[in-house]
Amino acid sequence: MKFFTRLYPKTITSQTLAIMSFVLLVAQLINLAILVGEHRLRAKANLVESASENVARTLSRIPNLDRIQIPFELRRREIGDGRAFISTTSRANLINADLRLASYESKAKQTLEKYGIRHESLQLTLVPANSRYSYELQKQEAQDVRRPPRKSFRGPRGKGPPPKARKPSVNPSEAHLMVSIQLGANRWFNAIIPHPPMEALTPRILAATTTLFIITLVSLMFFMRRITRPLSKFTEAADEFGRGQEPSQLSEDGPADIRQAAQAFNRMQRRLTRTIETQNTMLRAVGHDLRTPLTSLRIRSEMIPDNDQREKFIATINDMSLMTEEILSWSKNTSSIEPLAQVDIHALLTSIVSDFSDQGHNVVLCTNTGVILNIRRLSLKRAITNVIGNALKYAGMARVSYHIADDRFSIFIEDDGPGIPEEKIDDAIKPFVRLEPSRNKKTGGTGLGLSITETILHTDGGKLVIENKRPTGLRVTLSLPV
Repeated sequence: MKFFTRLYPKTITSQTLAIMSFVLLVAQLINLAILVGEHRLRAKANLVESASENVARTLSRIPNLDRIQIPFELRRREIGDGRAFISTTSRANLINADLRLASYESKAKQTLEKYGIRHESLQLTLVPANSRYSYELQKQEAQDVRRPPRKSFRGPRGKGPPPKARKPSVNPSEAHLMVSIQLGANRWFNAIIPHPPMEALTPRILAATTTLFIITLVSLMFFMRRITRPLSKFTEAADEFGRGQEPSQLSEDGPADIRQAAQAFNRMQRRLTRTIETQNTMLRAVGHDLRTPLTSLRIRSEMIPDNDQREKFIATINDMSLMTEEILSWSKNTSSIEPLAQVDIHALLTSIVSDFSDQGHNVVLCTNTGVILNIRRLSLKRAITNVIGNALKYAGMARVSYHIADDRFSIFIEDDGPGIPEEKIDDAIKPFVRLEPSRNKKTGGTGLGLSITETILHTDGGKLVIENKRPTGLRVTLSLPV
């Protein structure tokens, strides 16, 4: 099932081509079946018409047809390549009535009447090749040729030595047209005429159909690519804008609806850019302006004589300073000014884990595979450090691993701590949200760590996933597109 899912077309162009290919294929197959059927009907009608003319002409040349002694066999040249004879029975009765060509009999009767051939009934039957009916005709003919010869209306008069038995003319591997005409009571004219092979029309139609199919698909592909090219530009522009790169304006040309969509996208991009720039400028200004008074307050707090009050006052100022720095860092990460670079992920994670280990923390790297990715190194390092820092605060340990699957690179940071209640997992990523009671104030922080991590990942098209382990512990997944 997964294999067929991968084969399923993903883009508009490929899906349209797949649908049109299927529709064209079905339509051409139906058209081919109709054309071949019409050709077969026309060939059958021509065969019946030619055979009727041949039989009527042959009968019109036989003198005293009513007084011919039965059985009477015509020479082969009188009926073309077939065999004809007059007998007391109808050879058509040897064949299944379902094979009878009743719709052509009226035309054959008109041909007989045109030549003045009196008859009581007429039967036309098409004998398929290699059918049991063709073998019945061969068997019957084999019995006929062993009989003593009768005079032909063109044959020599008088008696003579009987000719040698000849090979039956009915070939079971060929289709035959069986014509049986009742000339009178117990008097039937039977003609067995080989059905000539049909002209090979199907290969020509297949060649024409294939050519038309290819021309249609190539034309459709050309126009579909022309239609979807603006969509590709939309995707690239949206992806660049989402990654925080310098926004590029879409060309406002093409069909009216595409042009209007490009104009609307450009307007939206300009508005969002102004909004983000205004927000970042305001945050940086607020953070910068707060540093000076906080520094002044910290100096003055040292002069408070009461030790308890002085420590509480200094702790509050430290929290405000930390929050200010976090806000400035968050603003910097949302602006995404760091360029992309080729980074050895294993070396980066080894460096991060070593830094924590040197500080006496229990952090272990469980994967040892070289992976090179085009990422923002400092931003990703900050994101990983934030998650590991949270694991150390609330579990006292962290295990780090990574792998690549389905065109995505994922980093797993696990701990054996208390985890997060399922209903509060989404809240853990929100800015300035600190979960209680498991994440109490003793652990410090401002509630921006996971929010900054998610912002960094979203900038590069990644995502942050938080899930509880069983029985205890938390797993945080940082995934990025490869």
